[in-house]
Parts: sequence; structure tokens; C-alpha cells
Amino acid sequence: MRAIFQKKNRYVTENGVVFVHHYPEKGNLGDNLCSPRHYFEFLGPVRNLHIVGGGVYKDFGVKALPSKGIPIKKSVMWAVGQSLCSGVDKLDVVTSLPYADWATRDVDAVESESRYLPCASCMHPMLDQPGGKETLLFLNADSKVIGDPSAHENLQFMARHRGWNLLFNNCSAAVFSDALACSGTVVTNSYHGAYWGLLSGRSVVLMGYSSKFRSLLLGFDISPTRMVPIEKGRADVLAEVLEDIDLSRSLCLGRAAEVRRNFRQCNIAFAERLVQQQLIQGFTLKTI
Repeated sequence: MRAIFQKKNRYVTENGVVFVHHYPEKGNLGDNLCSPRHYFEFLGPVRNLHIVGGGVYKDFGVKALPSKGIPIKKSVMWAVGQSLCSGVDKLDVVTSLPYADWATRDVDAVESESRYLPCASCMHPMLDQPGGKETLLFLNADSKVIGDPSAHENLQFMARHRGWNLLFNNCSAAVFSDALACSGTVVTNSYHGAYWGLLSGRSVVLMGYSSKFRSLLLGFDISPTRMVPIEKGRADVLAEVLEDIDLSRSLCLGRAAEVRRNFRQCNIAFAERLVQQQLIQGFTLKTI
């Protein structure tokens, strides 16, 4: 198998499948590992098949992607979600999208179980590692989320003072995997930081600022009221919240291994559905 990187659109093509996901300028580990290309090798795809996702796309990419040359009707939407910051308590229910097939990671945006699909990064083997005793502060590196970049020094000081390890989500998968292996608790304002922390059986303190965090917790059958609300882009607010964080009120899945198996099976079942619809002839699971 040979992967081809399309420099113009920054998309990767493998075995004739074009994989579309975000490539933020400052990097985002979640946007990388959410693509099913890391976990599946798809065989015999129909001509010009695109797989979009996961990650966040406004309007599920229906308006934006065609302008980038993505043929929606020949594309599959794989666990794409939304992120609405305007005090949304409930997402609008989506019943149809113009993709060849689709499913969203937002459990509260659909009524049919067949349209709900947890992020494909649940299949990453780092989530099978037993936890340590350290605390990992894992933060979004984007200044639109975390605020003034000059606040990083203050966050680093705070982490050292508390004896926490600090990582930003533009780190590599290897660096994050090593940090997760040492950690029993994850404090984060990152969707994937919380997703991976909960799925791997860690205790998680989730600081959330949009609908995607509500959707995340609902997917785990956890009340969104357990989230620590923060304001997007306010470094001062984030620092204040971190000063008062109570680790004893963290979230934890008592059956993380079972949930992890179920989420992985959901992704395998979705791939099988693509075979049934003759969008691909078959697939194999990759070893990472």
C-alpha cells in the first residue's frame, strides 16, 4: 500500500480513497488521529471515493467541501461533529445529508442509532495502556481556544507548581501516548483529550466551551452538568478555573474497556456497511 499526499489540498490518498480531514496550521493531534485511514485499509473503492472526517465541520461540510472540489455525493462522512458556542442546549436533529453514507459523532444530533458513530480514534492502541499515577494537563494549542499565547508561560508555571505534566494538542502521537501511559488523571479543554482519557479508563476533568463537549459526554451517558464550563479564547478565565480545579470531582468510566470495545465495533460495523453498499469491496484492520 502506498499513500499519496496531495499538496494542493493536503489530503492523503490510499488505495484510491481520498481522506479529508483538517490540518490546522499549529497542528492538532485529534484532527489527525480521527481519520479512519490510520485504522482501516479500504479495498476496491468506487472511483473518486472521498472519506471525510472525523473532526468538526460547520454544517457537516455540506456547504464548504464542494468549494474545495470534494464530491459530496461520492463521499462518506465518518464521525464528523459540530461545535456551536452560542449557548446551545440542544442540537438540531439531522435526518438526511447528501453524502453517499454518513454518521456523526454527535449522539444528540440524530435519532437513529445507525447515524451515530464515535470518533475512529477509539481504535488507537494507546488507549489499551494501563494508567499511571501522574496528572496530565492537556490543552488546545490554538490561540482562538486558549487565548493569548503569552499565557503559555503562566500555564507551564502552574503545572510545575502542582506537579502536573503539561502538553498541548499539537504534540506528536508518540509523545501523547507516553504521557498518557504515566497518567491516572487528565485535565483538559480538548475534545480528544477527554475522549481518550475516558476511553482509556483515566479520571478526567473536562473544561468545555461548546456543544461538542456536551455531545461527547452524552455519548458516554454522562450528564453535561459534570463539565466545567469555560469561555473560549479567554486565557485569564482558563487560569482561574485551573487554580480552583478539584480533582476529586473528575469523571471516570467504570467500564471503560467495554465502552472501548463497543465504540470500536461501531466503527467496524460502519466499514461493513460501506461494503454492503458497494462503496468499497472490502477492508482490513491496520496494526499501528
